[in-house]
Amino acid sequence: MSFLKRLFGTSERKKEVLIDDNRRAVENINLLTNAYGAVLQKHAKYGIALFDVSTLPDTKENVAVALMGAIVLCSDAAALSVLKASLLSLADYQKGVGDEPATLLPDLSFGKDSPTTDDIGDHARRFSEHSATGRYRSFKPLIDRDIEHFSNLYNTALKMRETSGL
Repeated sequence: MSFLKRLFGTSERKKEVLIDDNRRAVENINLLTNAYGAVLQKHAKYGIALFDVSTLPDTKENVAVALMGAIVLCSDAAALSVLKASLLSLADYQKGVGDEPATLLPDLSFGKDSPTTDDIGDHARRFSEHSATGRYRSFKPLIDRDIEHFSNLYNTALKMRETSGL
């Protein structure tokens, strides 16, 4: 019997391993969701924009899994709302965007306190050109696909949360 215990372990050892695995999983969820939160904060200054997936702290799928884990573990309604928005905002990270974010709107600042009439005209021209030819629009089908996918993941996480008994 001693050989079998060494081979398969005791139930106490299995419990310790399971508890340790759960602790590590929660730590990983916290680390990855916090790292993603930092990325979102950094990118907030761009407004409505797309970023390359390479700017994420891990793969898009791994970030989504971490956010789902956080949703399952969440007990605060306000935090749950933030987690949902964070999960859906993963659609703003697409392959092929490159180093420069793809924005829906151009930079709307004048860069000075008193713009001239020419500055305002130039500003309007840039806005018009950008809205007609912006790179953001070329990613729209991918964004829509991802929003549907991440909405489904959110609903799955909610179901897991309800059945987990946490």
